[in-house]
This record gives sequence, structure tokens and C-alpha cells, in this order.
Amino acid sequence: MTDHALSGSPSAGGQPLSMIVLEAIARYRGVSTCDLDFVLYDEVHTEALDQLGRHDGEWQLTIAVDGHTVTVDHDRFVTVDGKPS
Repeated sequence: MTDHALSGSPSAGGQPLSMIVLEAIARYRGVSTCDLDFVLYDEVHTEALDQLGRHDGEWQLTIAVDGHTVTVDHDRFVTVDGKPS
């Protein structure tokens, strides 16, 4: 894996947090989201993740997704296995 950052930046606007997480994992792996070999909703409760993304205030969440440790915060900044983008 390359050591580069993976971020769903605040400029992602109204994009659901689950999609930002999925795109960050895909970038980390160097593939498109269509080429991922897992379904995100089989790994995490995507509706709850999206609701958290709409929550006001400061928060941070760390989850395990298909062998990766994914951390996301209130600014929609995502790290995969500790690699920020």
C-alpha cells in the first residue's frame, strides 16, 4: 500500500458519510469503489453512519471494515489504517 492520505474532506458537501468512508477505502487500496470485494452495509450499519455524519458537534468514530481500521470525524476527515489523506 502506498503511504498517502485518504480523506472525505468537508468539501464532500452533502455526500453520505458511508460513501465517503467507502471511497477512502477504495483510494487506500488503489481501486474504484466498484472493485471493492465487500459490501459496506455487511460490515457496518450504514444508515447509522450516515446519521452520525449529519450530527452537529464534535465526534470521532473508529470502526473495523474488511480488515482495515477506519477513523472518521465530524469534519468528515477519514483515515484508513492510520493513513490520513
